[in-house]
Amino acid sequence: MIIWIVYASAFVVGANIMGFEMLGTRYLFPYFGGGINTWASLISVVLLALMCGYYAGGYLVDRLDRQRGLFMPLFAAGAYFIAFPYFADPALNAIMAAQGASLTASLLGSMLVCFVPLTALGMFTPWSVKLVVRRMDNVGQATGLLYAISTLGNVFGILFTTYVLMPSYGSRPLTQFFGVVAIAVGILFIWLERRRG
Repeated sequence: MIIWIVYASAFVVGANIMGFEMLGTRYLFPYFGGGINTWASLISVVLLALMCGYYAGGYLVDRLDRQRGLFMPLFAAGAYFIAFPYFADPALNAIMAAQGASLTASLLGSMLVCFVPLTALGMFTPWSVKLVVRRMDNVGQATGLLYAISTLGNVFGILFTTYVLMPSYGSRPLTQFFGVVAIAVGILFIWLERRRG
């Protein structure tokens, strides 16, 4: 039962990651434009954040309780999403005032928007591998399926956010919705841990 919950959560977290990347353009484009430089900055920061999340998650997963440890990065990402709309404009204005419309500014803006929450969400993957791999003889199959489901969530997050959510809702409620989803997934794993205990 828990394995399928982990797979479903991988889909949701994957959708959250790429959905917020697309939503992040709403914060960045008014300041830095929608050109190739801004897209390059955004994509680079997203990949850097995921790299850091994968590494940090892999380091911590063997040192912390599995379900409770998994809640912490999900809660951190959710809290950042919920708070971000309240300081986004002042912070992005400060970056523009200091750097102007430069490549450095778009990189710093992308870091502000995406780095913290997507690093935290990236930590989910190594934790989820730990939960689904029960025997050494199924490591490849379990990990491959997990990454496939997570990537399917990425695709869903891009399309659903871009074509359904963004035309219908403002940036603040959508950002905070992503935060609520991340926290809800974390609470689910706390509940599972208590149920098993």
